[in-house]
Amino acid sequence: LIVAVNARDGFYSSRDSDMDVLFGAQQLEYSREQPDLPPQLVRKHDGVWSRENRIDGVMRFQGIDMWNLSRAAVCLYINPYKSNLALPQELFCLPHARGHDGVMSWTEGEEITRLLGLTSD
Repeated sequence: LIVAVNARDGFYSSRDSDMDVLFGAQQLEYSREQPDLPPQLVRKHDGVWSRENRIDGVMRFQGIDMWNLSRAAVCLYINPYKSNLALPQELFCLPHARGHDGVMSWTEGEEITRLLGLTSD
């Protein structure tokens, strides 16, 4: 299951907002047992992937419409807690991001118009 989202809000900040939605909002965590320790930046358990679900990926578009398809930002976020063997390999031609060992890495891909055959090349 891949969920597609078109973020039309001009204040949406892309990767940071994506990480908050997918993994949970960031917060500072203090230790009651050891108050001298500096606070740690952790994520709340309010993200899409912090609960059990069947979502294999989220394809996020930024302000896409018929007239700006060639300039619109797109990224396929692959759920790091699930096997991505069921996803069609053609999807990995798109710009995409994968998580591994708690770190997200982004891969540049082809423009969506090229993949859809909408370019004149």
